[in-house]
Amino acid sequence: MKISGRKVFTLIVLSAAVYLYCACVFRIGSGEFALVRDRESGERLVLGPGFDFVWQGVVPRRLEVARYALRVSEFIEARVAIPPLGELESDHYAIRVPVNAVYEIVPGSFRAVLSPAGREGHPGSIFMKGFVEKAFAASLGTYLAQGYDRNAVMRDRERIAAEAAELVKSRAAKTGISVIGLELSGPMVLPEQRTYLQGLAFLDDLREIEHNNKKELLVLQSQLEREKRRKKEYLEKLSDVSKLVKSNPDLLKYIYIDRLGDDVKVILTPEKSGMPLGLSLDEEKTVGKRKGEIDNLR
Repeated sequence: MKISGRKVFTLIVLSAAVYLYCACVFRIGSGEFALVRDRESGERLVLGPGFDFVWQGVVPRRLEVARYALRVSEFIEARVAIPPLGELESDHYAIRVPVNAVYEIVPGSFRAVLSPAGREGHPGSIFMKGFVEKAFAASLGTYLAQGYDRNAVMRDRERIAAEAAELVKSRAAKTGISVIGLELSGPMVLPEQRTYLQGLAFLDDLREIEHNNKKELLVLQSQLEREKRRKKEYLEKLSDVSKLVKSNPDLLKYIYIDRLGDDVKVILTPEKSGMPLGLSLDEEKTVGKRKGEIDNLR
């Protein structure tokens, strides 16, 4: 039974179409979006609800696809350091603000390329955490610039939260995130005034210790540098003396005789060198005994 070329061609085209549909066409549900990463180029695409065609899917295992919910409700705890106690890097001296955020991803403008690779969780939460902390840091700035006033922050916490929410909405919109709601989910955790003052004293102590350590380090470095120069000069002098003695062998004799005590009257030295044992520059040649020679002194 013969199969015509037209049928073979049609079969090939249908197979290719089926393969393209299965490999390159993605169906995204109405309440979700997909983040597609090209393993070769690292490029990221955001696919919204509906059908999308991604031609890189022709290559097997080239695309990595992750699906997420469009709308998210999550708890975020913002940490705002109290200046200048942020240098201590401790939550003990920071304001903690618990908020509940409800937001939705706008697939057409979501800047997935900025989302750090290898991070777990919803891509939007990676951005929202930073947005919330920066917004509350800005809204609390006027209360912390001239010194920490716990009572003022407690009194105006609702106004601070509302101002921060507007900042979050503005910044998130530029990233492709639509913030639907952002409100405090509990009371702010504010350090006591006494804790703030203790932190200032502790920071002053640390700065004083750091200052003394740096001063001691500078003194030690200066001493090491002077010692290094002294040793270098000493070695250079030794090198000059070595060259001088090598070019004037009789100089050692003069130095030796010049340094003798006044009570020394006679010096016995080898006839050839004229120097005490071990100070001659001339190599002493030892004449080996001939075979059969008898040592009469033994």
